[in-house]
Amino acid sequence: MDIKKKEIIVIQTVKTNTYGDLEFTDIQGKSYKIGKARADKFPAIQLGAEVELIWVNNPHKPNAEYIYSATQTGKHIIQEKPNPITPQMQTPTNKDIAKAYKEAVKSLPIQDTPQSKSDAVKPQSTTKDRAVAISYSKDLVIGKIITIDKLKDYADRFLKYIEIGE
Repeated sequence: MDIKKKEIIVIQTVKTNTYGDLEFTDIQGKSYKIGKARADKFPAIQLGAEVELIWVNNPHKPNAEYIYSATQTGKHIIQEKPNPITPQMQTPTNKDIAKAYKEAVKSLPIQDTPQSKSDAVKPQSTTKDRAVAISYSKDLVIGKIITIDKLKDYADRFLKYIEIGE
């Protein structure tokens, strides 16, 4: 076996393709692939790891080379960063949620019975509809999907959706 070249890289991305091969890139953006037949080399390829790759000539294909060895040097260059898409929200306290919930309850309109026959055709919000809309909004706050100051706005949206489907 004739060593073609040695290379030390820092791993930036790692994924497995549909064939089971490991595809990865270094911090310069250069792409690499280790075939599934050499899956014993996969554990060395980790995000941020400095890895020494040893390339050898492929005896079955002229002028072709493959990664014969992949070993970590023991250094991790890239630290994992938090996902910038996920907003970092403060967890609201039960007291804050209760206060926002009460404000939303007071602000949403209610009309349990139609005033005239023409009003009977138009959907009106009921106490149950309001409770559902506010409850859904409260769940979004608890799940950190929305901030507590948006509870009323989302309750209004849910109520509108319940009433007319928009």
